[in-house]
Amino acid sequence: MKEIVGIQISALTAVLAKKNLTLKVSEEVKQHIVDIGFDPQFGARPIKRAIQREILNALSKEILAGKVSADCDVNITMQGDRVSFH
Repeated sequence: MKEIVGIQISALTAVLAKKNLTLKVSEEVKQHIVDIGFDPQFGARPIKRAIQREILNALSKEILAGKVSADCDVNITMQGDRVSFH
């Protein structure tokens, strides 16, 4: 499952690179996405929604708040049970 998360995050990273944002996602975050995104009934399909909810939506809020701007390196890690941006 982590491979699927890696592929999805690589696609997101490529899109953000066009906007001069570099994304570095920790292994703990990837495992968190697997844990919340895998459903035995639907398989890996919900993983994309989990990435959108946990990373993309939160990153968008950080950008709108002015905490993240162009030409930034964004490190995404876990703090407790939450995804954190540095």
